Amino acid sequence: MFWKTFHFKLSLAIGILAGTFATLFEHFPAPLGTILWVAFIGIAITCGVGPDHKKIPNFISSAVAGIIWGLIYFRGLALVEKMGVNADLKMFLVITVLTVLVATFHLCVVDKTWLGLLPVVFASLACFFGVGGQNPISLGIAMTLGILLAHTFEPVAELFRKVSSAKVDA
Repeated sequence: MFWKTFHFKLSLAIGILAGTFATLFEHFPAPLGTILWVAFIGIAITCGVGPDHKKIPNFISSAVAGIIWGLIYFRGLALVEKMGVNADLKMFLVITVLTVLVATFHLCVVDKTWLGLLPVVFASLACFFGVGGQNPISLGIAMTLGILLAHTFEPVAELFRKVSSAKVDA
């Protein structure tokens, strides 16, 4: 019963945090206020990788790197299109070459740095494609806010663990 109660309380707290966040987010000016879904991708990828307060700079830096890679992908696609390459071949060539570069760079070159969270890089890159390459600054802000919100979940969980453990011990 302890874990069911713990998980319910945690779910309730996360729901309230997310609901408050979403309500406030809606009031941001466009284009930021229109991409709440990007913030929730930031939450999801942070929870998936595992929030660690010491790695907040890693999460944010990797998210920014994904946006920069997005700019490079879009430039690459435009460049190959100007060469007259058909759409399917253009997509295959650019995505293949750049994805190999992204993965190699983040897994082999900068894996021990702030830029070493490849899942966050790809999540941010996917969001960049999702917004059609528009408003990279708003995208970065939304992703960062989602990452920061996800990092509030662990302290809340720890608080509930302490409270629940104290009740079990008593």
